Amino acid sequence: MSKYFCFLHGTTCRQDEYTNSVTTLKNSVLQNFEEINCYWGGTFGANLAVDEEYGLLTDAIRAVTEAASPSIQEFVLRFVADVMKYQAASDRILGYLEGILQQQLDENSQLLIIGHSLGAIIAADLVCTARFPCKVGLVTVGSLIGPLYKLECLKYFNPQHSMLCKLWMNIHDGADLLSSDFPVVASLEPKLERRSIDQGTAFPACHSKYFEHNHFQLELGQFLERL
Repeated sequence: MSKYFCFLHGTTCRQDEYTNSVTTLKNSVLQNFEEINCYWGGTFGANLAVDEEYGLLTDAIRAVTEAASPSIQEFVLRFVADVMKYQAASDRILGYLEGILQQQLDENSQLLIIGHSLGAIIAADLVCTARFPCKVGLVTVGSLIGPLYKLECLKYFNPQHSMLCKLWMNIHDGADLLSSDFPVVASLEPKLERRSIDQGTAFPACHSKYFEHNHFQLELGQFLERL
């Protein structure tokens, strides 16, 4: 059986950041998996970056987070803009990613999709829309998909759509302001595993450090054994 993994990121993720995350994963628990390169920033990123049309949004977020440090303001701004930009182009991005993945997969394959931050939202949307020919596992990390699902804010990842994956694990850190646990949803319980880790790091640094943490790597390794 051929084992593949792909890593999905947000709109503001640079090529070097993507490469660093993938390298960390490959050097820890994914040595037996072949990467399918799904970095889409070069294709869509230039058109989806934060720009002047979001000036009012930027001002509003900065007003709400006035008491926060500039680094926290920047993280919150990037995430909100990420989600809005992705929502506007979701069908194009999902179609692009599915096309890349389908080229590599057959009925004898196994696919692990790992999504971080906005990439977790994209990953969840993808397993609600793509009909892959093989067994699929989903890992979402450091994301607010729980509240967004509950509020039915997302186009595909919502109670009206089924998740086409065998198992799903959601990982969050209580100190990460851009992550959350997932609410209890009866239809998702057979496949959803919830994990909380404590990286011992404050926000915003903890939002980007999951893959380096031993606890995350342990949870991912155990997840792969169940997949």
